[in-house]
Formats: sequence, structure tokens, C-alpha cells
Amino acid sequence: MIFSKHALVISLVFILSACSKSGNEEVTSVYQSGKKKETAVFQGKSTEKARLKSFEYYESGEKKKEFSYQDNLLSGPWTYWYKNGNKFGEGKIENKAINLGMVTGKETYYWPNGVKMLEAETEGGGLKPGTTAVYRDEQGKIYTDKGRPKELVEKSKKLLERWERGEI
Repeated sequence: MIFSKHALVISLVFILSACSKSGNEEVTSVYQSGKKKETAVFQGKSTEKARLKSFEYYESGEKKKEFSYQDNLLSGPWTYWYKNGNKFGEGKIENKAINLGMVTGKETYYWPNGVKMLEAETEGGGLKPGTTAVYRDEQGKIYTDKGRPKELVEKSKKLLERWERGEI
């Protein structure tokens, strides 16, 4: 009898701690079709909810973006995906930021063929002082910021625009 009470208490503690750490996922935005566009994982009661993660989806249901939060601010790992499920970008926000324009951290972006497109360290949303961004073309040839061909700049900008619109 004593063993079963202890087992019950331990089980309840485990279940409650697991629930409180994982949080509850809620739909925060939908497409006109009614399909989910954005969701977030929250922890705590409605008036004191803390955002732990947020997700954005393509209308097809595939993940497009994932962000981590600490104290309701962007912090920790993030990932972007192409529609086909391949990774478009990834990084880690090292500070706590209100928005992406205030982020300090490392980021890597990929061409659709999987070759790295850009690797950079940011600070306050811009290139971290004393560091150099590394750019690559689709074949993997490396360029620095000053040595990048204009065509490569235009191609990567168009790719980002198409990705943001959900085309790729």
C-alpha cells in the first residue's frame, strides 16, 4: 500500500512537470482557407502565459518557420524550411530580442540544392563588427562581402523574396 501511494505521487509529479515544461500549442493565425498559418506553444495561465516556441506553416501544412523564446522574447535556435521540406536557414539567437531586427547570433542559409548560401554572425540585426559574412554560389564557390558578384546578390535576394511569399 505504501509503495502504491509513492508510485502514484511520483507519477503525478512526473506528469505535471512534463505538462508544464512542454506547454500547450495554440493556433494564432489561419489562412483564408481556414488552415493553420501560425501556432505557438505557451506555458502558464492565460493572463501569465509565456511563449516557448512559434511555428509558421505553408498552406500545404508543411512547416515554414520555427522560433524559440525565453521570457517571451526571441532566443535560442530557429529554423526556416523550403516548401519541399529542405532547410532554407538555421541559426541561434544568443540574446533575447523583441524582433528579428535586434537579434545577435549565428545564421546559415542554403540554396535549394542544399549548398550553403550564407554564413554570418549578427549583432543587433546587422553583421557583427569584426566578422565577415561568407557567401557561396550554388556550386559552393566562396565569396566575401566585397567580392560577391552582383548577379549572386540579385539571385539570393530574389530567392529570399520567393521564399517569403511561400512560392518555394
